[in-house]
Amino acid sequence: MGMEGYKLFLDDERNPADCIGFYGFPKDLYQSDDWVIARSYRDFVFTIAEQWTMKGSCPVLISFDHDLGEDKSGKDCANWLVKHCLETNMLLPNIIVHSRNNVGVENIGSLLNQFQQVRVEMNQKEADEMAILKTIIQFIRVPQLGKQATEEATIMWQKKIGETIDKGDILAEIETSDKTFNLESYSTGVLLFKGIEDRSKLKVDDILAVIGLYKQSEK
Repeated sequence: MGMEGYKLFLDDERNPADCIGFYGFPKDLYQSDDWVIARSYRDFVFTIAEQWTMKGSCPVLISFDHDLGEDKSGKDCANWLVKHCLETNMLLPNIIVHSRNNVGVENIGSLLNQFQQVRVEMNQKEADEMAILKTIIQFIRVPQLGKQATEEATIMWQKKIGETIDKGDILAEIETSDKTFNLESYSTGVLLFKGIEDRSKLKVDDILAVIGLYKQSEK
């Protein structure tokens, strides 16, 4: 980010030095005096939001307590952090839970594991979207409908943009003044674009639809 990240210690009573040696973490981790301390849910949210907004900085390490002596807990803070990371595309910081509440430790750990799963799913979605962008593009153009090059027609789409289609699927039903026929897809792919809406004036060879054909993965 814009500046070096910081370490954030969340606890309503203790200081980082109080955790030295007790939790099995390296002693020098809590010996340093470069921790930013948050005593409540409000402090936690305000600190991260302010640092992100004003300095473009995000925490690189957060040490969580669970019981904060108020109606909000460390799990609530972790929940907010997850949402903030998703909304801002901020990377999830390294996490330590120094709470003595075993249930709290499990709850916070479970929530953050769920976040990692969401990230995996989001990354897969982004990969799928990139795959579409790397497709072979195929254009479907307005066929000859009758004797006139331009003719009024009614189109009833059977497929939506982004929908996967198979060869032979009916993309749309086209009705002219003297006949009705189905527009079939002659390939398998994804419908990326519709160039015609209902009751449009069609001109032969105009782009009717664009289909993306996935490239085969190289083995």
